[in-house]
Amino acid sequence: MPAVDTALAALPPGKEGTGSALSATLRQAGGAIGIALLGSLLTQVFTGRLDTRALPGDAADSARESVIAAQAVAARLDLPHLARSAEAAFTDGMTAVLLLCGITGLAAAVLAAFTLPDDRPAPAVHPRTPDVTQTLPTVADGRRQ
Repeated sequence: MPAVDTALAALPPGKEGTGSALSATLRQAGGAIGIALLGSLLTQVFTGRLDTRALPGDAADSARESVIAAQAVAARLDLPHLARSAEAAFTDGMTAVLLLCGITGLAAAVLAAFTLPDDRPAPAVHPRTPDVTQTLPTVADGRRQ
């Protein structure tokens, strides 16, 4: 990974192992936190959009646990509208999660484009080519000038 390589290259000699361990730890912690936040978003959207108004209290609580639980409650109570509501609520939740992931990825790409150092070699500079039309004699009225 180029960003990790750049960060490790900036460390003093002998500290590469510590830097690599810290990088791995931050990557794992960031992944766990990201999964927790995205899961919370999915749960909030799912439970907020699931239509459980016609259900008794215990059945509504069970249906809110997950899309699979809602499907089971819908099958047990023969409520096809609950099954459709669970599918739609889950789809809405996943849409919100994926939209947030896309926006975050785009923001990270823009941030990286403007903040990471440019290690590409500079283009070769060619000396300016003289304008040969000014150095050649011109012919006007058949004479050289």
